[in-house]
Amino acid sequence: ENAGPNFLVRELDKGIVLWKENKEIVKSMNSIENLPAELLEKNKKLMKYCDLRISYNEILSKAISEDTDMYVTEIDSLGMGINKILEELNKY
Repeated sequence: ENAGPNFLVRELDKGIVLWKENKEIVKSMNSIENLPAELLEKNKKLMKYCDLRISYNEILSKAISEDTDMYVTEIDSLGMGINKILEELNKY
């Protein structure tokens, strides 16, 4: 069952783990001495991006598990936040 709800929830959960790993990578980059301010600013945005992705996966997983559309507004809002950050990151 490759596209059923359980499969999707498992994939979203794997994604959460990977986004959390990404946050740790960004944190470790921040510990490098004498990083240019521009890079620190970009890393701040990357951290926010990871947080949004984690929240997005969590709420999507919840919506699928509960078989409900009551999180649609929140999902849309997170999606817009993700797109906004991506636009900002693409400026670098």
